[in-house]
Amino acid sequence: MGQCECNNNSYGRRLCRRRGIETLFSLPNVVSLMGECGLDDQGRSFLERLVTLEWEQFDSVLNAGGRASCQDDPRPFFAYRCAQYLAFPHQMILAFWGSSSRQRARDATSWRRSTRE
Repeated sequence: MGQCECNNNSYGRRLCRRRGIETLFSLPNVVSLMGECGLDDQGRSFLERLVTLEWEQFDSVLNAGGRASCQDDPRPFFAYRCAQYLAFPHQMILAFWGSSSRQRARDATSWRRSTRE
């Protein structure tokens, strides 16, 4: 992924890793492969959002022994998650995204309620 100019703190490194996963979706070979798999631009956009969200969650996991080495390289995560979703009928990507969006909204509402009490 290369060095990022924002590597001076943990938040900056997290942002760089997020950009790293987003960059993978725009690689010509990836765009071509997703097209060959029958995924249109809208489907690719939903897949990108879904995998990016999953990466953010995975990236923020704190293991008892520190970060796992796989948390510092988004490429294998990207490959595994995309392969998993591309194996399903493409309309499932939208269903997965909708489900995760609703869950995030419920989590945010729950968090706001708990901070008021």
